[in-house]
Amino acid sequence: MKRSILALPILFLLASCSLKPLPSQKIIFMNRNFESVGKIIKNHCKVNVDYSNCNNAFDSYTVYVQTGRNQLEPLNNYEWIDTPCNMVKDYIQNTLNSYGCYVGLGARNELSFDLIKFQLVLLNKRHFCEIKIDFRFYMNGKQYFTLIDKKGELKNNKSFASCMSKLMNSIDIELVKWIDKKIGPTKWQAH
Repeated sequence: MKRSILALPILFLLASCSLKPLPSQKIIFMNRNFESVGKIIKNHCKVNVDYSNCNNAFDSYTVYVQTGRNQLEPLNNYEWIDTPCNMVKDYIQNTLNSYGCYVGLGARNELSFDLIKFQLVLLNKRHFCEIKIDFRFYMNGKQYFTLIDKKGELKNNKSFASCMSKLMNSIDIELVKWIDKKIGPTKWQAH
């Protein structure tokens, strides 16, 4: 009898705790890792960076998980510190600034992007993160295009945010190398 009397308050306490909604956990996505990848710096480049199209899923604080083909579901109790489109824009701006490029309004060159994928993918027994971005660079009346798609396996309980940061670092490096190779460092001069 004493055990059942003691068990009742404990059961009530456990039940009330499990009924409370958990506070959202903010995912911070800012693990920077700059590498030296080119000489785009030396000619006073100026560029404006902005996204041209931001899917509704990536223009919100909700973290989405791909659970089936073209099926996104919100990840409960997690949200981004900022919208993915804004985070990617800031990430790219900081990268270009770190290479000595002036990034801001009023620049004649423009780098725009469409964020196509920015998600955790849980398909069958494969778990990975994926970022896919379509870049367009406008300079002196010419347009240059590249699509960068990166995937990172989630192994050994690696965190989702850490996986996404690693992918963005890789995308930034590839983007800078692409700009350096396709456009050339001597063409970055301010006009």
